[in-house]
This record gives sequence, C-alpha cells and structure tokens, in this order.
Amino acid sequence: MANISFQGAAGSSTILSAAQYMRNAGGVVVVAAGNTGTLESYPASTAVTAVTAVDGSNNVTSWSSYGSFVDVAAPGVSICTTKMGGGYGCVSGTSVASPVTAGVYALMMAVQPGLQPSQLDSDLFS
Repeated sequence: MANISFQGAAGSSTILSAAQYMRNAGGVVVVAAGNTGTLESYPASTAVTAVTAVDGSNNVTSWSSYGSFVDVAAPGVSICTTKMGGGYGCVSGTSVASPVTAGVYALMMAVQPGLQPSQLDSDLFS
C-alpha cells in the first residue's frame, strides 16, 4: 500500500510505471487528484487509484481537480490529523482524501489478505 499526496502524480509516467510494478506485486498506489478546481486531462490508469475530495454533505469540493482519471471520492474537508512539531489540526484537500482511501484499502487487505488489486478496486468502486 502506498499513498502519494501531491499534484500531478496521476499524470507522471515515472509514478505510473512504479505503480504498475507495485500492482503486479499485489500492491495498490493511491494518488491525490489535485486541488486546482479544474478539469485535468491525465490519462486514466489502472495502475493508480486517483481520489478527489468531498465535503461533509458528500459534494465534490469546488477546489478538487476532476476528470475521467478520477476513480473515487473521499472525505477531504476539515480532516483532523497530527501536525508537524506535535499537536493536532484540521486540513482540507485531495492530499488528505487520498490517505483516507489508502486506509480503506489497507483495512480491506487486512481482512482479506489474498485479494488481488483488481478485486480490491472492484469492491471499493462498486
């Protein structure tokens, strides 16, 4: 399981190649869609799971990148987490929505260790 929380990961040929390698080994790579609020034209890829962010009402945020490359949406507004240097704070972005999704994958893998990435995708996307 790997998470990549920075803009453009879904369109990087290097990341897609590494993600395909990991997927062939039974792993999953989750990437943040980005926070441009615009239609992005990254190629859709089965090598990564691209995640956009939704608010508490399950609406895609105005700042989330979108397009056919996006696979799922996850909570990404006011997510409370640890802060560098200690303590807690709340943050928003697809960069926090993607690790939420990675966590769901990790839980699925813990319950059913033999599931292949395509089976995990099928269960998550349905």
